[in-house]
Amino acid sequence: MSRVIIFVFSLLIISVPIQADQLKVLFLGNSYIGTGNLPVTLANLAASNGDVLIHDRNTPGGHTLQGHSTNGTSITKINSNDWDYVVLQEQSQLPSFPQSQVAAQSYPYAAQLNTMIKANNPCTETVFYMTWGRENGDANNCSVWPPVCTFEGMQAQLRLSYLTMGVDNDATVAPVGVAWKNVRDSTAAIDLYNNDGSHPSTRGVYLTSCVFYATLFQKSPIGLSFTNGLPAAEAVILQYIAHHTVFDSTDNWFINKNWEPQNPTTTNVTLNSAVLNWDPVPNAHHYKIRGRQVGGSAWTHLLVPPAVTQKQVFGLSGNTSYEWQVIAHCDSAEHFDYAWSELATFTIECPATPGIWTDPVSTNSAALNWSPTALNVSGFEIRGKRVGAPSWTTLLVPGTQNFKVVFGLQPNTSYQWTVRSWCDTSGTYVSDWAVLDTFTTSSTNARHSPVGGGTNEGSGHGFVQNPTRSFASDQDDGFDGTGMTEGLSVFPNPTQNNLNITLANDEIVELKIWNAAGELIYMANPSISHLLLTTHEWPRGIYLLILEGKSTTYYQQLVKH
Repeated sequence: MSRVIIFVFSLLIISVPIQADQLKVLFLGNSYIGTGNLPVTLANLAASNGDVLIHDRNTPGGHTLQGHSTNGTSITKINSNDWDYVVLQEQSQLPSFPQSQVAAQSYPYAAQLNTMIKANNPCTETVFYMTWGRENGDANNCSVWPPVCTFEGMQAQLRLSYLTMGVDNDATVAPVGVAWKNVRDSTAAIDLYNNDGSHPSTRGVYLTSCVFYATLFQKSPIGLSFTNGLPAAEAVILQYIAHHTVFDSTDNWFINKNWEPQNPTTTNVTLNSAVLNWDPVPNAHHYKIRGRQVGGSAWTHLLVPPAVTQKQVFGLSGNTSYEWQVIAHCDSAEHFDYAWSELATFTIECPATPGIWTDPVSTNSAALNWSPTALNVSGFEIRGKRVGAPSWTTLLVPGTQNFKVVFGLQPNTSYQWTVRSWCDTSGTYVSDWAVLDTFTTSSTNARHSPVGGGTNEGSGHGFVQNPTRSFASDQDDGFDGTGMTEGLSVFPNPTQNNLNITLANDEIVELKIWNAAGELIYMANPSISHLLLTTHEWPRGIYLLILEGKSTTYYQQLVKH
């Protein structure tokens, strides 16, 4: 016992007050509410944390839900206010009876009362007050219904019936009976019953109030100063048990389950925007989103129109993680905040290319390739050098391309290169560098063709096998070249209708032309030094010419207007 008390007091020390709330609650039941004046005890408990409970009740002794469904006072009170909650409590024995009897004598009237409550105000949440079993079971009914012969058996039946009412009516259940069982199981010295073994003692009323405080205000009772006249040590134990009964299993009691948006997900993430999605909440009038950078303090709030369960947000920053939640409101006044959804997070990041490779490679040139990124980017930055060289050469490539031919390389020499994405035009919003790729140029003027032609056996890559490959014409020092290999003339470039291809000192043995999708659109073996092509039917775009001379492979980018 002492160990529990010490631990609970440690929680009491670190308890921090949170924002005060005001709730309007109507209690409809019988002496299980009236004994010890549960509403007043709950109001005093709430006030000790700065919260306000505006309450009313109709609790004739022994009254049933069926009785309340036709009770003029109960009906008048339901319609008298825009209640946040209406608490419904059945006669203490009836829900422990066989389910066939409960289905006939309780469930229909629970539904009728819930309908009345929603008709008065659709925002009002119905709460079923799960009561507790008799201290030694229900002796009067034990012989005809053995499950109620013990507290445990009777409590199990009560739990089943009240949870059924919660499910059937999309309502919350206040798990008071479960808290009573937890006290009996862990701290039997605290007597929750008065002398009749049925109604609550002062301790029982206080425990019940703590459960209702956690259920309705959705705040912990641990550390509240009001003790209902109990010794502080006992009050703290009851606060602690009420807290864990409610908050360890909120889904079991349907607390906020009917109003909390489920499955917040983020889709269509771009370089500066994202789409926020969630499951619809039945009868929700509208939603509100709040979001911020992860680690930030201030939230930005966005309203979402009725019946809409997604929102596209813009103006997001690169290389930044965000978190967001959504809340449902049942009316335009937003008179009471229901539960925020669980946090969803996403990151706006410049996407790195998933892989790079070099193919084909010749004596003095190489084709640098990289896989396309998941998002459209502004461009790519390549850096390359001879293996062992002290400095890098940098090349910039437009974002629509993922292929670069570099020229002016030395025969039989090893080079290494890598690439990263640019997601802006300044180079400040960039991805990580790809893993370095290394290649070695040929030692002689051997011709190289794409994989499938067999000259780069085992590389697993080549122009024709990557349908999204494209290329660039920008050249720079180091990975050297001019955009027109010496001796090759391609004119006009850009072209519209006709294209002249001339080799000044060589013969065109084979010509292949690839479009930006990696598709071979033209191939010829003319064995001449000049060729005229008609291009007016070609789609606009970028093309790559690979021309085999007698001793050299030539590469040239072509633009079709």
